Amino acid sequence: EGTFQTEGFRRNLAIAPSLSYKPTDRLSINLDMELFQMKNMSDQTFFFYSGSYLQKVNNIKDLNLDYKNSYLGKDLTNSGRSINFFGQVNYKISNSITSSTNFSTSSSYSNGFMPYLYFMGDSADSMYRSDQSTRDSRKKSHNFQQNFNGDFKIGNLRNRVVLGFDYLRVNNDQNFYDVNGFDRDAQGNSIPVPLHQAGFDYTNFNGTALQEKYNAMAGNENPYIIKGIQENYAVYISNVLNITNSLNVLMALRVDNFTNKPGIT
Repeated sequence: EGTFQTEGFRRNLAIAPSLSYKPTDRLSINLDMELFQMKNMSDQTFFFYSGSYLQKVNNIKDLNLDYKNSYLGKDLTNSGRSINFFGQVNYKISNSITSSTNFSTSSSYSNGFMPYLYFMGDSADSMYRSDQSTRDSRKKSHNFQQNFNGDFKIGNLRNRVVLGFDYLRVNNDQNFYDVNGFDRDAQGNSIPVPLHQAGFDYTNFNGTALQEKYNAMAGNENPYIIKGIQENYAVYISNVLNITNSLNVLMALRVDNFTNKPGIT
């Protein structure tokens, strides 16, 4: 997928197979999978920070942006993928009790640049250029849930019971880096670039130049790291009791155990 702007593209691939199988009248199996892969140069993102320039801007039209200009150079790309799997097994134990087993896994990955533009200070005629990138960032999750559903009577009272167990595990290994201020003066201070100057070359904000900035910062970076394992175990029971045709009583109990292990992958 291309763009009407000076730079930009998007390439996506999605596959979502599904399978349903019923070997007996009591047993049914459902399986779903989602596979997604992308590589793109994101649409430019503008942020509006504090500053007296806000007194002059009441509408996006006040910025007089050139919508055909991406204000970015080449190769500011980001790639990612995700794989999700869902499964469900239903089994009829008896006329009054059924079992439902549900499980899912998810895995995602991202790597690359995510440039952004922002306004601040006194003038809306200039903007700052920065980037937040991901490097080999991954996130995985696993979920398992077992439920037993009952619909039966004790005496004349109808009971609809759910008894279950739930387990969730999330593994984070995400790494975010940034170049806060692509353009600098001789003293190293972040400076803006003109927004409306005819012929100004915005393409110098490109993948090659940005990577050189990151290379120069190697060893002195302050990345934002999300790393660790979170787990949750839960057991629960609930019952809807029909006292009369017009009165139902719900009783429920759930116990959770949460664990967090930061810095572990």
